[in-house]
Amino acid sequence: MTQITLSDLPESLQTLLTQAIQTGEPLTITQNNQPLAIISPIKKSKRPAFGSAKDSGKIIKDIVEAQPYDYKSQTFKDLLDQVEPVPPDFDPDQVNHP
Repeated sequence: MTQITLSDLPESLQTLLTQAIQTGEPLTITQNNQPLAIISPIKKSKRPAFGSAKDSGKIIKDIVEAQPYDYKSQTFKDLLDQVEPVPPDFDPDQVNHP
């Protein structure tokens, strides 16, 4: 892409470009009432400052509350004994899935 500084352009074009930058409106260049090119100012996005949302939230209560559970009262074997065994005639292909 060819680049040229603003100061290298004719003064009339400099004035038009400066006006386009100030207003934010694109500049259309025409020949015989037909558009040849559109020069549009680059819009710089304003990035929010780091930490701009600081102190904007409010913690109402804990999202997750710990459930009381006595881990020491059961061994792994005790937990396995609570699981129902799979019947010998179980066929996973016969399970209805939603």
